[in-house]
Amino acid sequence: TDATDWRVEYPEAIIYPESYKEIQKIILAAKKIKRKIIPRGGGTGLTGGAVPVKKNTIIINLEKMRAISSIKHVSENGKDIPIIDAEAGVITETIENYCRNQNYIFATDPTSAWASTIGGNISENCGGKKAVIWGTAIDNIYSFKIINHEGKLLDVRRRNHPHRKILPDDEVIYDVFDISPNNEALCN
Repeated sequence: TDATDWRVEYPEAIIYPESYKEIQKIILAAKKIKRKIIPRGGGTGLTGGAVPVKKNTIIINLEKMRAISSIKHVSENGKDIPIIDAEAGVITETIENYCRNQNYIFATDPTSAWASTIGGNISENCGGKKAVIWGTAIDNIYSFKIINHEGKLLDVRRRNHPHRKILPDDEVIYDVFDISPNNEALCN
């Protein structure tokens, strides 16, 4: 369940992967046995995003995936963009503190920062009080990686990102790249 405490259906299984390669295998195995999948972060959401609504659902709990990279800089359209890579299970407060110690602000700050995860922040497009100035999670993402239903590792990147919050007249386009090494997801 999540913070809603809704219980529509119980999950058939809860799996705790430690890498994207494990997630690829889980997705392919679930597809083979016709199971649905819900990714779960910290479970702090109030929208029911981590609650199974159908039988035969597997929860992929991402809390063990907590790696954070050092801040790197990407030069794009004449701008120097600071970027940090974080796995889906990183607690928001952990990354906020890490960025603060490097003299940066991590713009997304839900009130559940002590327990919410980066993956959940992205999937729920969380904001917090800083959203008034810097926008929500989706406004501040340079790119994110997902694993699709075929087990392929995809990189989703906003085209011509202005590196500010989305305004009403903005056109927002995302490009999706298959970054699976040698199509390894298709091999069993």
